This record gives sequence, structure tokens and C-alpha cells, in this order.
Amino acid sequence: MKKLIFILTMAGLISSCSDPKMEKIDSLKDECISIHDEVMPRMGEMVELSSGIKEIRIKLDSDTSDSAHLVRIALVKKVEQLDSAHEAMMVWMNDYIPDYEAEHSSDESIAFYEEQKRSITEVKDIMLKSIEDGKETLDRAK
Repeated sequence: MKKLIFILTMAGLISSCSDPKMEKIDSLKDECISIHDEVMPRMGEMVELSSGIKEIRIKLDSDTSDSAHLVRIALVKKVEQLDSAHEAMMVWMNDYIPDYEAEHSSDESIAFYEEQKRSITEVKDIMLKSIEDGKETLDRAK
């Protein structure tokens, strides 16, 4: 019985002695993935918006008026904005290392995941803005 009490006491002590830096790392990783998971499903929406805007631009190719030319330029910029947001997510996913802390110090890992959180937040903002602008562009074109 004394052995069982000792083992339970030790298990409780070990579990209560968690490393605050590892908790920070885990928290940052969770935040990064949460932000990613929030916007990743919208990648297809960006592709659809880009395709829709390209279709409108193609329809204007036969119109040689100055106004049609200006609209085509604006449409190309919206497609570039959507494509850039898509690429930003691809770059972030490529740069994110889910087990960075396995081969780096706690301080290096915290700095890495803080930068990753900042970066994926920026990607989120870019994606949401490009989606909003893309929808407005398609709505105006209808």
C-alpha cells in the first residue's frame, strides 16, 4: 500500500512540474494551427473567385474600348491578389515546422512559433481581404 501511495504521489508531482516554456510552445503551436484551420478551407473559394474573375476578363478581351481596357487591368489585379493570398498560404505551410522544438532550444522554439503565428495571422488577413474583394468584384460584374 505504501508503494502505491508513493507512486501516486510521484506521478502527481511529476505532472504538476510542467515546463512553462513548453506550455508556451504548445500554446503558440495550437494558435498557429487554429488560425490555419480557420482559413485553409477557404482556399477553394479563392480559386473559384479567381476563375470567375478570369472568365469575366476573357469576355472583355474582344472589347477594345478604353473603359474595357481599364476594367481588364482591374480584374487582373484582383486575380493577382487572390493568387498571391493562395501562394502566401502555400509558403506558410511549407515553412511551418510542427516539431521545431525537438531540435531547438525552448527560447528558439518560442521565437520561431511566435513568428509563425504572426505570419499565419498575416496570411489570414490577406486571404480574407482577397476573398472579400473578389466577391465584390464578381458582384459588380454581374
